[in-house]
Amino acid sequence: MLVYFLLLLTLAGLLVWQGRPAAEPASLTEAVASEAQGGTRLNIRGVALRTTLRGLMSESVVDDEARQWHFLQQVSLRNLAVAAREDLALVSTSGNKLISLSLAQGRPPVVLGSLDLPAQIEQVRIIGDRALVGLKKSAGVALVALEEPQAMRLLAVYGPTVSLMDMVTDGQIAYLADRFRGIGVIDLTAESPQLAIVGEADGLWRITLADKRLVAGSMSGAGHLYETLGSGHLKKVGEVALPDGVRDVALFGKLLAVATRDRLYLYDVSGWPKLAPLANILLPGAPMRMFPVPGRDLLAISLVAAGVCLVDVTQPSLPVVAGHLQLPLTYYDLVVGQEAIYATSVSGFEALTLDAITASRSEVDELAYSDAHILLSWHGRIFGYGAQGLTPFAASGVQAEGSEEPFLAVADKGKVFFYSRTDNGAISAPQLLSLEIRGVSDALWQSNRLYLAHANGLDVLLGARPDTLLPAGRLQLEGPPARLKVLGPDLLLVLSKTDGILIVDTTDPWQPVVRSRLLVVKHLPGSNLALDVLVVNQRAYVSLGSGGIHVFDISLIDQPRLTQIIDTQRKANGLALYDDLLLVGDGPQGVFMIDIRDPDLALPIGSLLVPVRAKEIAVADDGILISSQHGGTVKLPLPQRLSALQIVNSKEAVALVAGEVSRAQVFLYDARGAAQIKVVGKE
Repeated sequence: MLVYFLLLLTLAGLLVWQGRPAAEPASLTEAVASEAQGGTRLNIRGVALRTTLRGLMSESVVDDEARQWHFLQQVSLRNLAVAAREDLALVSTSGNKLISLSLAQGRPPVVLGSLDLPAQIEQVRIIGDRALVGLKKSAGVALVALEEPQAMRLLAVYGPTVSLMDMVTDGQIAYLADRFRGIGVIDLTAESPQLAIVGEADGLWRITLADKRLVAGSMSGAGHLYETLGSGHLKKVGEVALPDGVRDVALFGKLLAVATRDRLYLYDVSGWPKLAPLANILLPGAPMRMFPVPGRDLLAISLVAAGVCLVDVTQPSLPVVAGHLQLPLTYYDLVVGQEAIYATSVSGFEALTLDAITASRSEVDELAYSDAHILLSWHGRIFGYGAQGLTPFAASGVQAEGSEEPFLAVADKGKVFFYSRTDNGAISAPQLLSLEIRGVSDALWQSNRLYLAHANGLDVLLGARPDTLLPAGRLQLEGPPARLKVLGPDLLLVLSKTDGILIVDTTDPWQPVVRSRLLVVKHLPGSNLALDVLVVNQRAYVSLGSGGIHVFDISLIDQPRLTQIIDTQRKANGLALYDDLLLVGDGPQGVFMIDIRDPDLALPIGSLLVPVRAKEIAVADDGILISSQHGGTVKLPLPQRLSALQIVNSKEAVALVAGEVSRAQVFLYDARGAAQIKVVGKE
């Protein structure tokens, strides 16, 4: 009877507990910074603030104040055209849909209509009451009627074999950059317009036209110079050797601007067709497209994964970056007006205010090595690795496993290169390892051993120096391994594309064996490939792309346990650790932060937006290094814990932080959730 009564009492307690309303999540309404002795005082206001909340603050380097409006959010848009009267815009999706929009001064646009075209769209240009639309995959150029933008009509398709790369217009005449055949022209004043090739050239990439002068840049670095003669005829007047890696060209006034992988070059064309080099400057990112600002000595340049910048060429021999709108976006196409820039990106259609961009100075410590996107720790420094080899970036107090080894092995395009330190501390020239192994994806030097991940598995080579290495054992795997990480003495974590994450014992280098596997949740999207792993306090944190972060207890090597799954906002990539904060490169969403001070319960905090698509990440003494394969590597401020956080009541909190706060975010979080808000200065 007593047991029956206790069961009833327990059931009643559970029913009462389940009937209670869920605890209200904390939210923030305001965070105001004011001067205080020894730093800055934060006055934080919100709802449901509680004493269990922890706090964090980070200086923000992403500036979005220049965004006048943002339309068609989360729609991937690429190409853009705006009519001369600036009340009609055409945008294209990443597929084959053309959308017409009505523009009103200072107001978001309104969708008028749409039209599906026969192939994906490469370029869009408005010519009077018609539009020329370049199509991908050699599908030609479509002519679209715009008399009624609500009901656009396909009129004709020209040149079904055109491999279109770029297009410019001169009145009713359009000039096309055909990658394989040269410069094509379509004269819309003709009774029966046709596509004709009027300038032969190979590998054309970009084309620009101004004052009856036309310049076509090729992938080989040649600039082809033409004069326009009317009715679509061209006369070639010369060539000029352009810098390697041309991304875009722009003629305006007496200048030719050439954007390469990371620089802007200016040429004087007043002696046309002879071009005199004037100057070049380093850009705060890799350029995508470039257009002059009408009536001003400014160039607007979209940057890969880093927003848009303005370059002042008032003094052509001394160009300067006049402003940088820092956003983790690539603007695929720009239309530049006297006061605003219209732009398309993977997240929609935007209007950006020119004056606000000019006022926005870059606060990012730009490392500006656009190709050095792989981050490596070695001998107390962080290095970037790319096409130009190994480049020292910053000092690091965080010593990664194996970072004191005499040699650094780097796998690059199936080959293995070695670096060593000379007697004066300099880095040696790379030494290529002669291998018969193909498809090497990662290499790791540790304690006179070289571990190689390749298409057929894992190899162990022995030797005191790279030139004395001899093969030892091989571990055959079902799928090719992607990356190698040190777990401990003679223990490796092998990130495999099909076998998951393996713990491999190499105590006997002649017979490496798999001790256990870290089993991820297979049904999660993107969780079939581990991208990085970080081991802290007998916990392995594994990034799995859109599968988020999987946390494993590896205190028992032979019996690892999955203890927690944390979803990041986009795609979890590289991992780093700072002050018990797990920092996750989360693609276009920036850096996702997780508090791992308690190994049994990791707490998601939120995202730091950064002006690149965050892939790899490393912690230096004075900042966080974040790299993107196409956006370069930047150094950002380290976040601060609000150790002096005081929850005054459920609606108010205060905290002190060191130094001044110009533009920042504050985060409050605990096991119930997280909230964040921008910090504003007190008037």
